[in-house]
Amino acid sequence: MKRWHKITLGVIGVLVLGLGSFIALHWESVEILRGTQDLGVQPDAIPQVVEAEMTLRDQGESDWPCWRGPLAEGHSPVTGIIKDWSSGLKQIWEVDFLCQGQASATWSSPVIRGDRLMVCGRDDANDLVFCLNTTDGSLLWTGGYPAQAVSSHGSGMRATPCMDEDRVYTFGRSGDLVCWNLYTGEVLWHENVNDQGGQAPTWGHSSSPLVRDNLVLVQGGGTARVIAYDKMTGAVAWTSGQGDAGYAPLVVVTLGDTPALLAFHGHGLAAMAQDTGRELWNIPWETSFGVNATTPLVSGDQVFITSGYNTGAQLLQVSDTEAKVLW
Repeated sequence: MKRWHKITLGVIGVLVLGLGSFIALHWESVEILRGTQDLGVQPDAIPQVVEAEMTLRDQGESDWPCWRGPLAEGHSPVTGIIKDWSSGLKQIWEVDFLCQGQASATWSSPVIRGDRLMVCGRDDANDLVFCLNTTDGSLLWTGGYPAQAVSSHGSGMRATPCMDEDRVYTFGRSGDLVCWNLYTGEVLWHENVNDQGGQAPTWGHSSSPLVRDNLVLVQGGGTARVIAYDKMTGAVAWTSGQGDAGYAPLVVVTLGDTPALLAFHGHGLAAMAQDTGRELWNIPWETSFGVNATTPLVSGDQVFITSGYNTGAQLLQVSDTEAKVLW
């Protein structure tokens, strides 16, 4: 065998040995990246529904009914929050029944209004929704529906629910947008974005529902990049754009005199008129794997976007006709 053949085989052998050693030492991380990690914990059984002993409040000073809070701006009006936690915090209650099965993790945040806390769960075949009593953690109602979930990193919901008056909206990774009665758990309507031409991104639908006036809106992807539904009936009001959905929620913005929405989709940032879905502009913003997941920040006529995978950030000056890059 020629000398350079031996050298080449030796280098390949060292590389294979090194890669094998790295995978062995970091197997848990590899499982997480592949989305196959076993949760390894046996959850509690779902308890019986318990009727509240006292009348539940419909509103509270610390309500957080949707993604980024009551005004979707990430700011809480609560004052007097304890700053010194050196003595620890007293645990009042806990629950451990939200995800049933060994691969049913969910990633959505809980939301709260008054004495009702909504949180999503999952079992091997169904998306689950739980309404808990904030005073003691008891189960006020639970609901669910069959949903095939084949994407990695847990089969449960990614999108955070949105409470609106006596209703709550959930959006499953398989495209199920469901309107529930907040007080009883009754399903008021149930639609799937795929029926409008939607298509889930690689890691599942993640766009937290946005309620605006008489509409509830999500990213659908496919031939319906953004879909607006009548919030009371589930009827489709309009669809806008086409292409891969992003993982971010829609954001409200005023462009000139036009009430508008921003969609941080799989390949860029698009603006559309709120009442009709008419696209006002669309600019590219590419990142590895099409992961545009962060919520765009709006300040006046400026919009800040950022993505991972060494993509960086961008500040835009926006109007109803264009988006100009400032830096």
